[in-house]
Order: sequence, then structure tokens, then C-alpha cells
Amino acid sequence: MDQARPVQLGNKVVGSRVSFNLDGFRDRKSYREEIGRVLASHQARLLTLVGRRGIGKSALAARVLAGLEKDVWPHTDERLPVAGLAYISVRRDGFSLETIYFNCTRLFTADTAARLRTYWSHLPGTIEKLQRLFDEMAGAVYIVLLDNLEDVLTDEGRPASTDLSEFLDALFRSDAHPRVLVTSRIPLRLESGLQRNNLIMSLDDGLPTDEAVEFMRELDPNATLGIRDASEQKLAAAAEKLHGVPRAMELVVGALEHDYLTLPSFDELVNNFAERPDIVAGLVHDQHETLNDDETLVLMTLSARRRPTSTETVEWTLKPFAPHLDVPPVLSALARRHLVSFDRRERVWELHPLDSDLLDARLRGDPELHNKVHRRIAEWHSARQVKPSEWTSPEDLNAHRREFDHRIRAGDLSEGTSILARVWQFLVWHGSVRSVSQMVDDLGPIAARERVVLPAAAFVRLIEGPESECIALLEPLRAELEVEESREAAQALMALGDVYRRMYRLAEAAVVLRVAATKFGRLGDVRWRFHTLLVLGLAHASGGEVAEAGDISETIGSELELNNDESLGRLHDLREMVAIAGEQWAEAYEHGASAAAHYERAGVLEALGYVYNGMGLARLGEGAFDDAIYWFTRGSQEGGIAIGDSRIEGLCLLNLACAHLSERDYDAAAVAAGSARRAFAVYGSEEAELAELALNASIAGSSGDDRAVRQHVQTLVRSRPPNVDLYPAQVLETNCLAK
Repeated sequence: MDQARPVQLGNKVVGSRVSFNLDGFRDRKSYREEIGRVLASHQARLLTLVGRRGIGKSALAARVLAGLEKDVWPHTDERLPVAGLAYISVRRDGFSLETIYFNCTRLFTADTAARLRTYWSHLPGTIEKLQRLFDEMAGAVYIVLLDNLEDVLTDEGRPASTDLSEFLDALFRSDAHPRVLVTSRIPLRLESGLQRNNLIMSLDDGLPTDEAVEFMRELDPNATLGIRDASEQKLAAAAEKLHGVPRAMELVVGALEHDYLTLPSFDELVNNFAERPDIVAGLVHDQHETLNDDETLVLMTLSARRRPTSTETVEWTLKPFAPHLDVPPVLSALARRHLVSFDRRERVWELHPLDSDLLDARLRGDPELHNKVHRRIAEWHSARQVKPSEWTSPEDLNAHRREFDHRIRAGDLSEGTSILARVWQFLVWHGSVRSVSQMVDDLGPIAARERVVLPAAAFVRLIEGPESECIALLEPLRAELEVEESREAAQALMALGDVYRRMYRLAEAAVVLRVAATKFGRLGDVRWRFHTLLVLGLAHASGGEVAEAGDISETIGSELELNNDESLGRLHDLREMVAIAGEQWAEAYEHGASAAAHYERAGVLEALGYVYNGMGLARLGEGAFDDAIYWFTRGSQEGGIAIGDSRIEGLCLLNLACAHLSERDYDAAAVAAGSARRAFAVYGSEEAELAELALNASIAGSSGDDRAVRQHVQTLVRSRPPNVDLYPAQVLETNCLAK
């Protein structure tokens, strides 16, 4: 067994167990021992438990992990310390990288968790955020359970969500990683090169006959149903017909518990359902058909909530439209029939996934009741929201997002719009763009029509792409946005101006951004005016309008109170770009060094690559090629590869190739240009064509074809777009064409 380092812990266990009543769990000793052996290995990355409905996948996983909570492993008496364990139910919690990330941050000390929250806010890519999280797990045993993963798989078992694909990518590529245990009805299918990392344990059979017999006897503890005292032969025959499926046995006993006098006998029930293709589904369906109105209403409420729920919460939810319903005895009766599970430790009730699916469909069949229930649950979440003044991370907005989800389910789109308008800016600023994107999608066309959420829709497209969709959304509205005096109009114009800048439509960008900045000034919105002026300054610098860009930087420095490292870093970042545009190389280098120092103190890691790239350009302009090569290399590695920003990686590598070309080190130039081309291809950037030209020049140089080198470099110089982040054309002309 591998040894794990001791760690200073936050919470050892986060999340709720995915299966309750583990005291009644049947042995399955060989399965538990094999799970223990796999999870104890430091090489373990992913173990998937696969089996039909009701076979006991979640219970098996929960039983093993309950022991690991106490460092008790099923396959050995040796104590291997478990540093942290996260229970995540895909059915209950959904699947998102944000959910996994923030649940896991709670496994660490407060200082480490705070650092991880900073990474989430500032790192641009989700895979990079996960890699930082996984790095904190190095040398220790951390286990993540993903229960009911089939909810985010296609029928063929392929990942059906980008978040799942990216999670698996990070899990398989990282040296440090958690050990992930999955339960699913559908086997997870990966690309052939990755499938070896996915160990699959199939629960093809139910409980062994002797364990199944014992299990059924325990379901009739008072011998009121004729099961506890039945003969071994009779119960063994029943177990065989029910394939030893624990859930099927529970439901048969539950059916007898419901009405022992009038229902068919135990033998008749077993024989009836054993003939059906899906025993568990048939039993659940028939049980639901016998529910009375009160029982149905309580179960529908639990189903709508989609998470463990206390008795008091069920009562509160039903009070407006069932004021006289006595909830506790109804829940107790449902528990005796094995239609709900009760967690005595947390004092909450939960449904089995199959029951939840059937009840969801039944609730949707009564639109009026459906909307009432979801509206009431939305109100419950609304009452538990954190005040904006206390928001520190996206976790603090979970109640807002749950209210939003239930408002949408209730058809309250106006309420959903209002919630998105309140939360989108904080979520975007703190790294949860994908969450905002999902909310925009959930609202549908209203997100483009309603002015209060138009900026949310715009910034999602600006950040995640494609940029053409941002243009298509905002350009038809430009004229009316320019005359409208509102924060939303100014924000939308800022997004439009920034996408113009990125597409090198610099004159249009300057006009739109200046209008937006003026609006923010009249509104007294200092933060948005600051960021708009920064983008405006970059647009002028990229267009070679050095004086205008310098004026913008002076305006920022004199007009705005900059009292934190991030703001000061961004100001020096802009001044670095202005100096580069004006070919003031020494000044550019000084501003770059200042920007880097401020960014490092503020933890704004995503900006460092651009600053290092600018410092490399400054040294390249001075002819200090060795220094330039150092900064371009550092920018590509620390600002690009390390955080997964393929665009800045590509820019640094392309500039590095140009530095090597200037020194006529063609082999090194070819390596850098080829890597730049690959990075730009990942990002989908047009600069890939420039990398191709640099690569062709490098190959020609390596073969001694000076004429071809000059042709490719001339094309590289002519093709350079107005982008201040790219190689100075005159440097290539001086060093490659004039020699």
C-alpha cells in the first residue's frame, strides 16, 4: 500500500452521503476489497462502478467511503490516512467544474482555500484551475465520488458536457490528482488512449443468495409480513427471481407493507415482477399507482427540490396549498414502503433517482401544481441568499442560482431575468463565466431582448466566443445604445468596443469605447469606467495612436483613485503598451516590470504572460536578443502553458521565433514557430498564418535558401496586423532583410 504524507486539513469530508441506512448494507466483501485496493494505489485515477438500476452501486460506494472517513480500508488492516473525501451527487448537485472545485476547496486549510479561490477568479481556463487544485493534493489521498454520472453521459457513454470532458482531461494529464470513484448505469467510454485510465467494475449480479435472504428477513423485523419467518427455500427462490437486486427486494416488501391484507401474496408479487424486463422500474411504477394524494404531493415536493430535504422544509414548502397536510406521518409511511430514504445523521429525506424521474414527469403533467411547487422552492432559496456586501466567491451566490433555476422551471422568466441582472457581473469578475453562460441559455431569447441582461449575454460571447456572435448581438443595437443613458447600455457598448478591438476594427472600437467611458463617468461607475478606458488605451496603442493612448493613461492616473495592486498593475500594463507603440523601449520595460510586480502581489496570474511578452518586445526593440528570448520563453511557459492560455502562449512563441530569426538561429526559430502555430490553432486565432510564415522562413534558413527567407520575412512584415502585442516590424526588417 502506498504511503501518504500527513497533511493539515480543513474538513475531512464534504458533501452528503449518496446512500443512507448503511447499517443494513449487505456484505459484498470481494467488491469492497477490490475498490479499496484500487483507491489505495497512487496510480489510481478513475474507477467506475457500473450496474443496472437498484443493484446497489451507490450503497456499495457509500459503504466503502464511510470506512475511509475513519481511515479504515476494506482490503487491509494497515491504516492509510485519507486527507479528504468529497461526495458529489450528479443527480442532486448537477455536474460542473465549479461544483467540484469549490467542494474540494473546503478540504483544505483556510489559507489554501483562499488561494484556490483566487486561482478560480483569475486563471482564464478551467483545466488550469483544476490543475492548481490537484497540485494541492500531491502526496496525499484525496477521493472524489461522482454518483449517478449517467446523467451527463450520452447513450453511448461519451461525456455529454464540456465540463465533464475538461475534468477528465485535467484528471488524466495532471501528475497530482484525486482518486475518483464513479457510479453509473452506463459505462463511461473514453478515447482509446485514455480508456486505460478508466477502470470499470461491473456489478452484473445482485446479492448472493444467502445475503439476499438475510436482507429480506431484515426488511420484516417484526415478522408482520410473513417474510422474516419464511423458509430458507422460499426466500432463496424469491431472491433468485428478483436477481438479488436490493432495490427490487425493498419494493416488494414495501408493497406488502402498504396493504398486507388485500394485495397479492409475497410469492405472487415476486412472480409477477420477475417476468418484467425492468423489475425495479415496474415495481416503482406500481407503487406510485397506489399512492394517495397526500403521499403523491410530498414525494413530488422532494422530487422538485432534487436534494436532501428536512421534514420542516417539506412542511414549509407545502403550507400555502396544503395547509392541513400532516407531513411527518406521511414521510414515515413512505419510508416503510421504501419510497424515501432517511439520513438519521443529517435528519433529511431523499428519493431514489428512478422515483425522482417518474415523479418529475408526473408533476409536469399538472402545470399549475408544478409551477406552484417550484415557485415556493424558489422563495425558500431567496430567503437564504447572502447579501451582496458579503459576497467573496461564487459559492456565496449558490442560493441565487438555485432560486434562478426554480424560477425558470416555474416559468417566471421576469424573475429569472432580475436574478441574472443582479449576479452576472460578480460571477464574471470571479471566474464563473460558464455559470452565467448557462443562465443566459436558460433564459433563451429574452436574454437578448431584455436590456438588464443584454450585457451578460454580450460578455459571455466576448469571453467564451465566438466573437462573431457578440457582434451579431450588439451591432444592430449600437445606435440606440449610444443614445440610451443606462449602465446596461454602457456595458453593452464596452463589450462591443472590445470585440471591435480584438477584430482589429480599431477606429470603430475607439469611437464606441469613448462613448461607453463617458456614460460610465456620468453614472459615477468608477470600476467600469476604469476598465473601459484601459481597453480604449489598448485600441489606440494597437493602432499606433501613441499620443491618444498616452492621454488615456494619464486620464486614468489623474482621474481615478488607484489604491490596489490589481488596478496599478493594469495601469502600468497599459503604459507598457503605449511605450511599445511609441518605440520607447526602456520605458516600456520599466512599466512592464512594475506591472508584473503589482500583478504578482494581487494574484492576477492571467495577466503576467502579456506583461512578460511586452518586456520581451522592449528588449527585442533594443536589440538585446538574449533578454528578449528569456522573457518570451517565460511568458509562453508561465503565462501560457502553465495557466492554459493558448493565445498568449502563441503570441510569445511567435515573437520568440522572430527573435531567433533576427539572430539567424533558424533551428530554434522553427521549433518556436511550430509551437506557436499549434497554440494559435487551439485558440482558433488568425495569427496562426503568421506562425506559418515564420516557420517557412525558418525552414528555408535551415536549408540555406536566403532568397526564400527574405520572401517569407517580407510577407511576415506586410501581414503583421495592428496589434501592439506582436513583433515590431522594423526589427525584422533591420535584422533579416537589411543583412
